[in-house]
Amino acid sequence: MSTEFKPCFASLLTTLLVACGSTAQAADQSETTTPFFAKPYLQLGDHAQLAPLEAEELLWLSKENKHWAVDLKPHESQIWTEVKNAIHHHRLLDSQQPNLEIYACELSGLKPGQLFDYRVRINKQEVFQATSMARKTAEQPLHIAIFGDCASGTDGQKKIAYQCSKQNPDLIVVPGDIVYNRGLFSEYASRFFPVYNADHADPKVGAPITRSHLLAPVLGNHDIAFANDTNSTDLNKFPDALAYFTVWSQPHNGPITKNGAKGAPPLSGTESNKKAFLQSAGVNYPVMANYSFDYGNSHWTVLDGNYYMDWTDSALRDWVRKDLNAARNARWKFVTFHQPGFSDDTQHSMEQRMRLLSDIFEECGVDVVWAGHVHNYQRTYPLFFKAVRKDDKPVMNADGTVTGTFRLDKAYNGKTVTKPKGVIYVITGAGGAHLYGVKQQTEKVDFIDKFNGEVHSFTTCDINGDTMVVRQLNDEGVPLDEFKLTKT
Repeated sequence: MSTEFKPCFASLLTTLLVACGSTAQAADQSETTTPFFAKPYLQLGDHAQLAPLEAEELLWLSKENKHWAVDLKPHESQIWTEVKNAIHHHRLLDSQQPNLEIYACELSGLKPGQLFDYRVRINKQEVFQATSMARKTAEQPLHIAIFGDCASGTDGQKKIAYQCSKQNPDLIVVPGDIVYNRGLFSEYASRFFPVYNADHADPKVGAPITRSHLLAPVLGNHDIAFANDTNSTDLNKFPDALAYFTVWSQPHNGPITKNGAKGAPPLSGTESNKKAFLQSAGVNYPVMANYSFDYGNSHWTVLDGNYYMDWTDSALRDWVRKDLNAARNARWKFVTFHQPGFSDDTQHSMEQRMRLLSDIFEECGVDVVWAGHVHNYQRTYPLFFKAVRKDDKPVMNADGTVTGTFRLDKAYNGKTVTKPKGVIYVITGAGGAHLYGVKQQTEKVDFIDKFNGEVHSFTTCDINGDTMVVRQLNDEGVPLDEFKLTKT
């Protein structure tokens, strides 16, 4: 599949989104008459690099096998042009919904950083319309939102979705545990799409985010339906598991490309269940578990932090290093994965495997690493971490910990001292799931600078050239933390 981007300018697009939500709602008449199982949403698709004319991918789910068409126009224009690219579709055999198809249409020829409208038609009749923005160039300022551990059906999830929509981000990144409890298609249907693609923005409902904002997902432990008795994703118990690979469309530039390869999410179950999943996921599995993309003057490396990944493996480490080093034109380098290597947390304190990549992050000039998994907000001091090594590789202990030495930059305060010495690690896992609350470690954790576990929250990043301002906002939009990074 394929696509690119869309975001929006603050108050202007807020007005547009409300209008578009009303238009779509009027066109659909009611939830009982809508032709969509999941209304249209935008994805990056297999477009890792910025193109002269942008492309995004528009996806939707429906049981209506009719004559679909998609139209585009610049937002200021009154003239619609039918998209000539083919609308691809295939059956989601693992969805537990008879005759459900996923449709995908590439929106090409978009002008970077400019608003555009799109609409979906059936037999010449409009059934959906929305407004978005093509992915920005390296010269344009960026506004990014980040939150993980989200779609669990709580009031906090809906409030965060609402507050995020008010921010009008250019990009939304979700560092894992996208839906609870197992990443099933049925959970996307009940807990994700109704909240993040609601027809109107309301703190008790959610917001029309995914129809107008690009969302980049990350694979978390609650996204794989891990079964202890099989040490894999059991497709007999959960035939609609691993919906991450069926509903999303991201770049196919990751290092693991074959089912059964080392590092692929392991599958178990009957051959018919595995075949149904593989046909539904198509080319997305397993390559889409790790990928990277550029947005504006930033480069994002998305990694799978789950138990089956061996980040001491030379081939995997080389892929991360090459990917980051290849981003020569990116002023800002970010890495995101689910399980943090550094946290103040007893529940996950033994899961330190992602520390194994710290040396590569430092070597390649990564600015910030974003994680979830721990249901609160944490920020480390800028740090360097030197893991114990054997045979020139970092070592993970049998209990999952990674032993090493720290060097912390406590002179950095993000206000008057804004050029950090080291990598900053941020946990933004308070996006909707139940909160962990106060600090949990029985021993002092010297590397944590800021901590908030009392309220659901999300992160925003404002990037303008060589300056980035990061804020953590609660479910009322009130700042909990703010820090600045500068390059000069």
